[in-house]
Amino acid sequence: MKILFASGGTGGHILPVIAVKEELEKLAQVQKVGLEFLLVGQLDEVAKELLNSHHIPYKEVYAGKIRRYFSIDNFFDIFRGFWGIIQAQWYIWKFMPDVTFGKGGYASVPGVLVSWVYQIPTLIHESDSIPGLANKFLGKFASVVAVGFPNVAKVFGQKKTSIVGNMTHPDIAEGTKDEAGKIFELTFEKPILLIVGGSQGAKIINEVIWKILPELLELVEIIHIVGKNNMDEARSVARSLEVYQDRLYHYAGFLDIEMKHAYAAADLVVSRAGASSIMDICLTHKPSILVPITVDAGQQRSNAYEMAKIGASIVLEEPNFTPHIVLKKINELLKQPDIMQTMSEQTVQFATPDAAARIAEELFNLSH
Repeated sequence: MKILFASGGTGGHILPVIAVKEELEKLAQVQKVGLEFLLVGQLDEVAKELLNSHHIPYKEVYAGKIRRYFSIDNFFDIFRGFWGIIQAQWYIWKFMPDVTFGKGGYASVPGVLVSWVYQIPTLIHESDSIPGLANKFLGKFASVVAVGFPNVAKVFGQKKTSIVGNMTHPDIAEGTKDEAGKIFELTFEKPILLIVGGSQGAKIINEVIWKILPELLELVEIIHIVGKNNMDEARSVARSLEVYQDRLYHYAGFLDIEMKHAYAAADLVVSRAGASSIMDICLTHKPSILVPITVDAGQQRSNAYEMAKIGASIVLEEPNFTPHIVLKKINELLKQPDIMQTMSEQTVQFATPDAAARIAEELFNLSH
């Protein structure tokens, strides 16, 4: 059985692909079916590293992105998009899959469209509480649209929609504090604050955290995922700390298999509000402060407020993510362990540990 993944972009889109791939392999063992995989899409360096480490072959193709603001790239991306479809036609014709799984917004467009042309059954997944432009468009060509939030089903029509929830690192809930202690050299002298800006880091989060780092380290021990391009600055900031504080600040560019241990150790999480990040938080049952990105179409903002609505998170939008407010909110939460416990318990409402397995089953059904 041949499975095509139409995906790409950042690590946040690749992690669900990996989760589905691992569930497909479990099903294949039971049904005694051989599997072949290929991913077609536009990829950044983190995405390529993830695919290589999880043994998923890939072919890069261009993908045209429609931005909701003026940019000369909108013009050039029209041509990139057409060229990406031509590239995808060649790669998909050579591979000729039995079924396609589309995950990744605009990066999945070439693979899903060409699969439709070749009449290959296709399932796409919309993880956000507000569908993106790419998936709204691709929903017309997909056989099945799997969604993470129930309210999204009405956008695509009930007949072809399957509510499955969201996916993230396949084993995110299996980390341990002991292993985290070894990996990050944690002292566990204070509560652990995990700061996550997505696979590429988040400039605004990093800069605010670094401004208040000495004050924060009086309250907590920190694991900070800064993004690969920000490692030099993180190193410089760490060197400027007093020795007694430097041992409490642990930074990394990007985490893959170590991420589960970082979550296991965390008492509180500060994070972007992408669907994968939210699922990490929910499956590990962590209280969180969410900082939605402002340059998307409102997906992260909507995701964050869905979490706030059930009492699982506090939302700080970027204009409010200031040194004074951040320090105040973290301090307030740490002084109210009962509130943090309630937030932790509420995450179960959005935790969907079987989402990848359900998608894998759907893909098997579509291929036969």
